[in-house]
Amino acid sequence: MKNLRIITIVFFTLNFFIGCEEGEFIADTSGAINLTEPKKDALCEGGEPQGNGRILIPFRWTLEGDDSYDSFTVNIYEASNLEAPVVTSQTQNGTQTSIEIELERGRNLTWEVIGNISGSTDVVPSLKWGFYSESIPQNDNAPLPTRILSIERRLDNFFITWDNDNESVDELTYNIYRSISPGIQDISNENNYTKIGNTRSETDSKELTLRFTELPDRGEYIFRVETIKSISSSIQFTTNSYSKFTY
Repeated sequence: MKNLRIITIVFFTLNFFIGCEEGEFIADTSGAINLTEPKKDALCEGGEPQGNGRILIPFRWTLEGDDSYDSFTVNIYEASNLEAPVVTSQTQNGTQTSIEIELERGRNLTWEVIGNISGSTDVVPSLKWGFYSESIPQNDNAPLPTRILSIERRLDNFFITWDNDNESVDELTYNIYRSISPGIQDISNENNYTKIGNTRSETDSKELTLRFTELPDRGEYIFRVETIKSISSSIQFTTNSYSKFTY
């Protein structure tokens, strides 16, 4: 019997640009500082690798209102602890609305921007947005990333839908996983997931139904779609796409 070689590449459901392009833009309701990138609850792919498991990620925001600022402070938190930032970085002036910050790969993080008002001790905070830092780089043989379209509740079920219009190969199969509990930190660790279903290439199905009673507790879950491309009967390459869902 031949041994099946499975080469797994972690990837995120984003476009191939420097920065983080996936996810819906939701404006900051404070009307002062609007976070724009990384996108809210998105998987951030595209920063500049720094070696030693770290990556340089750009952060960007826009301003509304008439306030004048001396500078901006960007705080990065572990998603499980929003009280104490793990990284704090400050802009050089009050007109700079972007900054690059070096972070650890494959982490579940949250960011915010604090505007330091000119001539005052007052500050203006943005909303806090969750995001995920990129894990390992893409391999040329791996399938292009699957885009998770939606995770929504309808009556007593959750429906997970996805698409892969980036990949020209039709014979793709998918395995679908969820985090074993809310609030996991290391999204790239396979031990943090349980398999909840799979689809075959013959059906071309890109939807999975999960009963909400199958979730052990309320909180923030990570759903992972593993995309599998078979090169031969003995070699497979995979990529992983992730999305967060709060229940």
